[in-house]
Amino acid sequence: MNHIASWVLALSIIAPVSTRADSAKPSAPDGILRTTPYDIDAVVDTTYGVGAALLFGAMAAYSGEQPFSAHCARLGSGRCDPDDLFGIDRYAVGKSSTAWDQYSNIAELTAILGPLAFDGLDVLFSHSTAPWSDWGTDVLVMAQAQLTAGIANYGLKLSVGRPRPRQYRSNTYKAVAESELSFPSGHTVAISAGATAFAYTYWLRNPSSSSRYWVALACGALSLSGGWARVEAGKHFPTDVVAGLALGAMSGVLVPWLHRREELGGATLVPAVTSDSASASLIWRL
Repeated sequence: MNHIASWVLALSIIAPVSTRADSAKPSAPDGILRTTPYDIDAVVDTTYGVGAALLFGAMAAYSGEQPFSAHCARLGSGRCDPDDLFGIDRYAVGKSSTAWDQYSNIAELTAILGPLAFDGLDVLFSHSTAPWSDWGTDVLVMAQAQLTAGIANYGLKLSVGRPRPRQYRSNTYKAVAESELSFPSGHTVAISAGATAFAYTYWLRNPSSSSRYWVALACGALSLSGGWARVEAGKHFPTDVVAGLALGAMSGVLVPWLHRREELGGATLVPAVTSDSASASLIWRL
């Protein structure tokens, strides 16, 4: 998954990230918001975006150099024992398809770059008074969702150490962890996080439009098909994909939800400083 690091880094530091002075309650008489549905703090969110991007890149580089060590029972031939797998995961052993592999790569790229274009069109057609700022804010929030999911993905991969399906049919493998660690599916995490974050953003931007259901359906189809492609390509087990879908979806909802404007719900971190102490309260709005 380290080949997408440069894309995510670019998304995380994209230009218009200032908070808006005209943050009056947005109205949607025709079912479309005239402004971004998110509130951001220029310093906090830019710092998090850049820091998370650097951490993501460091984890990708580390896993690309880390020697591979399979956490599985080896047979006499050197391959992992398929009997140790869940029944559903044995389906992936022996699978191989260049076409499905290419499709999963296209789906991943679509989930990363597609939100830039489609959200830009959504902002344009909403007749926003500050289109560049609104678009940049949306993209920053969606990029943070991608980065958060990507960091969690690498953390799980390195912690679990599960080998890929090919290790259960052959003892030949690449020497580095990035190429051989299976749980969760990094492609699926990226696709699910990107698609979910965009669907959620579109949902908030178009609160009364029936088109949001079609967008959610399309994003769900992209996530499911992209994930299943990893199984058919012989790159991941079904449970890797299920975990990737869940991880990506959680990040794709949680990060944007935390940035929602106050009148739309979300969460606000409220600091309290006195001469004796300092504290902070997280206020949730459902």
